[in-house]
Amino acid sequence: MRSILVLKCRSCGAPAAESLAICPYCHKATGFASLDAMPGVDVSDAGSMRISDGAHLQIGTGGSDAGGVCPFCGAGALAGAKKCSYCGAALVLETLRLAQLVVEGGSLTIDGGSLQIVGRQCRAIHNAAAANDLETVKAEVMGGDDPNFEDGKGRRPLHYAAATGALATAQWLLAIGAKANATDDAGCTPLQLATDSGHAALIDLFAMYSG
Repeated sequence: MRSILVLKCRSCGAPAAESLAICPYCHKATGFASLDAMPGVDVSDAGSMRISDGAHLQIGTGGSDAGGVCPFCGAGALAGAKKCSYCGAALVLETLRLAQLVVEGGSLTIDGGSLQIVGRQCRAIHNAAAANDLETVKAEVMGGDDPNFEDGKGRRPLHYAAATGALATAQWLLAIGAKANATDDAGCTPLQLATDSGHAALIDLFAMYSG
């Protein structure tokens, strides 16, 4: 989702969400965890969004001719471009999928895009995370899925990755803002699932974010 600003880790250059204090790749401080989120746009841990305080979110190009900068790699983007010509990341939010949407004191425009309220359900991103199919996970996120989507039992893609030892997928999900300490309906965190399954590398990874 484009509501998450993805920057480069200052130590290793890997993509990392602005909310992260520790890079999941090099395990060093990112230095930008204190950056403010988009004012008036709040995304809950469970994939719900509230737009308020005069904020505006646009889905689709809306006929804009303005260029910009890719948030994933920092390369310049041509006017009207939907994908970064350098890294291939999506530059335009064409599809947004949420569990719940509240617009109160803000506004939302859908122009050349789509909004889908899907609720809690197991989606392709969950199954791909379990299989450590990182390319599919990336494609689902670029296509509009929230990396914190809950299934019917409150488990998120990171829970699925933790249970099966999908290290590469877990690292990428954390890098783009997946919640490391999220609990499912049974109260289990990704760290607990990794511990129960005996995945040492993931136990070490999640332990950095616990506490």
